[in-house]
This record gives sequence, structure tokens and C-alpha cells, in this order.
Amino acid sequence: MSPKRPALVLAARNAWMFAALLPGIALQYRDAGLPILIALASALAAALVFESASLAIRRQPLSPFLREGSALVYAATVVAWLPAISAVPLVVALFAALVLARQAFGGLARNLFHPAAIGIGLALWFAPLLLARCLRWEE
Repeated sequence: MSPKRPALVLAARNAWMFAALLPGIALQYRDAGLPILIALASALAAALVFESASLAIRRQPLSPFLREGSALVYAATVVAWLPAISAVPLVVALFAALVLARQAFGGLARNLFHPAAIGIGLALWFAPLLLARCLRWEE
């Protein structure tokens, strides 16, 4: 049995983490409807854009870092924690998570804090009514 390459192990782990978030997002879809899927699609797209731009600025190769999928897991985590978040705080949260908390500290596994936690914290700090909105599912 040959040892697996670390990138494949990390990609498989992130795929399982993303799959583990899907039942929670499905329950939120049952309660909130289509806006949760729109927020998830927007978050995934923004995560890929922010990760690609950050890697390009740092002159890192795009393919291995985008294929491992942790940016997508962070985006889905932010949406799962803040399902009623509007577009602007969502983009700010993902920017903080992927650019400031992850890439500014050197990239994958070199961050001081969990990037998704930084993004969620920043979104809640800038939008104090967001928590009440998430808990009440108001539009």
C-alpha cells in the first residue's frame, strides 16, 4: 500500500467536512427556502474569487490550493452559522475569513485563528442586529 499524497488526504477531508454541513443546510432550506441556497451559491463563488485573488497576489499556484477545498468549507460554514445574512455582510465575512485571517498569515494551516470564526465574528460585530435576525428568521 503506497502512502497517500497530503493534498489528496486534505481534499478528501474537506469533502467530508462539506458533506457534513449539507444536512444542516438542508434543514435551513426547509425552514427558510430558496434564499439559503442563493446565499450558499454566492458564498461559494465569493470564496473562490477571494482565494484565487489572494493566491495570485502571493504568487502561489492556484490549482493545488483551490482543489483542496478548504475555502469552500469555510464559506459553507459561514452560511450555516449565519443563514439569514444578507449579501454585504456575507461578502465582508468571507473577505475577512479568507484574505485577512487566512492568506495574510501565510495561507493554509498558518493562520492564528480559524478563518470561519473570524468571518462570523466580524459579521456579528458589524451587524449587531444580524444575530436577532438569524434567530427569528425575519426577512
